[in-house]
Amino acid sequence: RFPIIQQEQHIFKNGRGADRFSNKGFAYVKINHNGRPVHVIGTHLQADGSTLSQDKYASVRESQMREIQSFIQNKNIPEDEMVLIGGDLNVIKDTPEYQKMLETLNVNPPTQYSGHTSTWDTATNSIAQYNYPKLEPQYLDYILVERDHANPPSWRNTALKTHSPEWQVKSWGKTYQYQDYSDHYPVQASAS
Repeated sequence: RFPIIQQEQHIFKNGRGADRFSNKGFAYVKINHNGRPVHVIGTHLQADGSTLSQDKYASVRESQMREIQSFIQNKNIPEDEMVLIGGDLNVIKDTPEYQKMLETLNVNPPTQYSGHTSTWDTATNSIAQYNYPKLEPQYLDYILVERDHANPPSWRNTALKTHSPEWQVKSWGKTYQYQDYSDHYPVQASAS
């Protein structure tokens, strides 16, 4: 929809547990949005696991966020251009780690959250429910605006509780049926 002016990929230096084999990182694009450059970083940060303490996973996420912030600084992006950071950040909203995320990424929280109350919901998402039936729903996905660059007067994140047509997977003689595109719901951002 909007022309891509520049694109890059960055693989994080470290990961823990199964994520260490995933080559997680971020994609960077600079787009032309109606004649104005906008910089977008899409990422999937370290997930929690069962092999280490939660603090260790949070520490890896923080180092990955620092890599993102370092990348932004090294780009020397003009202050009047918007920089967006979005994706599955694996940080639960309204926790101490969430506050640390805002500081580390140098972003403000959205002025409003709307839509569904969680982006990873074991109560309403068939894929999340199958894999983790006992875990509580969590808000983990965001689209954030970097502070040192252009910022709109207000910024909203809306979690969209969307479902797919029913689909199935057969594995080891068993059929699994789902009605979701992913184990996470998408987030839509809007400025005003």
